[in-house]
Amino acid sequence: MIVPIIIAALAIRSVRGAAYVGCVDPANIPAASASTTGTDLSGCMNYCSSQSLPYAFYNNADGSCTCTGSGAAYASYEDAQDSGGTCASDQASVYYIDTDYSFNILLTR
Repeated sequence: MIVPIIIAALAIRSVRGAAYVGCVDPANIPAASASTTGTDLSGCMNYCSSQSLPYAFYNNADGSCTCTGSGAAYASYEDAQDSGGTCASDQASVYYIDTDYSFNILLTR
């Protein structure tokens, strides 16, 4: 009786990882294949993933999200504010969301 309860209390969820690429000036975001507004960073990555586009550009200044098939030009990337990769409020955060990296999270109740 106790084994089914333990099994029911545990669940494994597979989560696909996104790779932080860097920060760019919003003027250097490549032409959009898809875009949306009024979202947060997580919502932006989910939206781009649903559009089957590998790059998500989240504009920190206005909350807009641009999804593209390619990253920005190498010379377009700018320094982050800190070693953790925090982009400034006037920059766009760039993520590559089509990674092969994934991990499992063990959830308990």
